[in-house]
Amino acid sequence: FNENGAVKAKYLADKRINEAVDAGICKSGAIMAYGSLSNYAADKLMKMTRNKRVNRSDLNVLIGMAWYAAKKANEFVDAKIEEIQAENIDVQVSELYNLYMETIKLSKEADEMPDSDKQKANYIMLRTRQKANVVKEFKKLVAA
Repeated sequence: FNENGAVKAKYLADKRINEAVDAGICKSGAIMAYGSLSNYAADKLMKMTRNKRVNRSDLNVLIGMAWYAAKKANEFVDAKIEEIQAENIDVQVSELYNLYMETIKLSKEADEMPDSDKQKANYIMLRTRQKANVVKEFKKLVAA
């Protein structure tokens, strides 16, 4: 048994699919399509190891199939994770946008206060800081 081989890679991909399903990243059908219920090549390789003689071309085909299955499973999980991260960023952007628009509205209200009011200056200063913080958070999201 090779610790760096195709069967081990498929086993690790199966484990990753199961963890993704448990975490709610993908639906349970992923186990059938990519996970432990889709082990034809790995099962045939394990059976082939029990034979006295092994056909080299069959062995190479099964090894290739196992590597391909592991690769497809990992690509599937990676795509689902990226999809969820993109959705989270969209939610964060909309929340920041709403906060930014509210800050602008409150800043306009502060500008409409009487000039002699000391509270107006404090209010404007707080809204300006809040606006700067929102802009900084936007920049962090764009950089990430």
